[in-house]
Amino acid sequence: MSTHTSSQKITTSKIQAMKGRGNIVCLTEYMKPMAELMDPFVDLIIVGDSTGMVAYG
Repeated sequence: MSTHTSSQKITTSKIQAMKGRGNIVCLTEYMKPMAELMDPFVDLIIVGDSTGMVAYG
């Protein structure tokens, strides 16, 4: 589970510091509401917009 709160920014330095301490939980998300819902449970979210472009034109 995530060790940060929604208001914290995660940087590459922080990700590198997490290496070897356990699992880093990462999620790819395509819609803002789902990303906001999952944010407390993951360390970082990768935002992809290709599905949005197809689904919403």
